[in-house]
Amino acid sequence: MEILKDKDVEGIICTPVKNEEVLDLLQKAEEMIELCKKEDGIGLAAPQVGILKNMFIRKNLRNQSFDIIFNPSFFKEGGTTNTVEGCLSYPETHFYLKRFKRIGTIYYVWNGTELIKRNEKLIGIPSFVFQHETDHLKGITVNMKGSVIDDDKLKKRTNQAGEEMKIPNI
Repeated sequence: MEILKDKDVEGIICTPVKNEEVLDLLQKAEEMIELCKKEDGIGLAAPQVGILKNMFIRKNLRNQSFDIIFNPSFFKEGGTTNTVEGCLSYPETHFYLKRFKRIGTIYYVWNGTELIKRNEKLIGIPSFVFQHETDHLKGITVNMKGSVIDDDKLKKRTNQAGEEMKIPNI
């Protein structure tokens, strides 16, 4: 499995996941998780690896585990903010984008027998990841929504120890 680049992910439209497809997709999702870890990402949508289904994986930033999300959608819960995002399909490139600060989500997870519905309110980075990956499922990429940032204009951030923090690839 490899990450598709640039134009290979733009405009791709995915179809909903059905119960009978989940077991095959769970195996693919595990491969996506390993690939995402290898690439130091925090999210990866199925079309980025050539799977045309409404599915993505996301890293839970609290416990560092990964969630497998099926048939996601979201709605805005608050205003917008400017973000800086990286994308695994656009390596070494960062984009300015406008995202909703907080969102309400509807998605499905596999409980071992069937897809079950979940609702979640998200704010900040988890919200941006959910929006980013859901965009991929609709054929929308950061390149289509945002503007590229020149590396010399990219503000570097540091953590409490004074170490430079990397902008996560979503």
